[in-house]
Amino acid sequence: MKIQNIGGATAIVEHDGKRILFDPWMNEGILNGSWYHWPKLNVAISELGRLDYIYISHIHEDHCAPDTIKHLNRDAEIIIMDREPGVPNFIKRFLASNQFDFKKVHLIRPETPMEIAPGLVVDMVTADPAHEYNYQIDSGLILNWGGKTIYNANDCAPYSGGIDYIKKTYGKIDL
Repeated sequence: MKIQNIGGATAIVEHDGKRILFDPWMNEGILNGSWYHWPKLNVAISELGRLDYIYISHIHEDHCAPDTIKHLNRDAEIIIMDREPGVPNFIKRFLASNQFDFKKVHLIRPETPMEIAPGLVVDMVTADPAHEYNYQIDSGLILNWGGKTIYNANDCAPYSGGIDYIKKTYGKIDL
C-alpha cells in the first residue's frame, strides 16, 4: 500500500493497482482568491494520472474544488456519504450542478460497510450530531483494504460515538 500526501486534505492511496484520491483541491486561489497552498504543491493536476475512485468528504472548496475536479478522469467512481432522508446531500447537488458526470457515485450510509470492489470495503462515520452544521455536511471515511484499516477524519472531528463504532467494528486502525 502506498500513500501520497498531495497537500491539505488531498492525498492518494494506492493498492493492488487501484488508486483513491481524497478531497480534490489542487488549484490555487479558492474562496474568492483568498486561499493558496502553503507550501506550494510539488505535484500538478496533470501529473496525477488515472484515478479509480475519488472520495469527497464535504462541500467546502478546500476538499471539493471544481477547478480541480474538472481535470479528473470521468471513469473514476465517486465515494460520498449517503445522508439520512430529509438531509440534503450537498456533494451530490454540487456534482450535478457542475455537470460532473462520473462513471458511478457510491452513496455510503454511515456505519454501513460496503464492498465497492473485491477486497475494498468503504465505510463512513458522521460528524458529531451535537454540532448540527458539521453533522449535515461532513463525513469521515474508513477504508478496509489489503488487510489494513485507514481512517480519514479530515475536518470531521472524531467524537465518542464515531470512535466507539470504529473500535467495535474494526478494532485496530493502521493509519
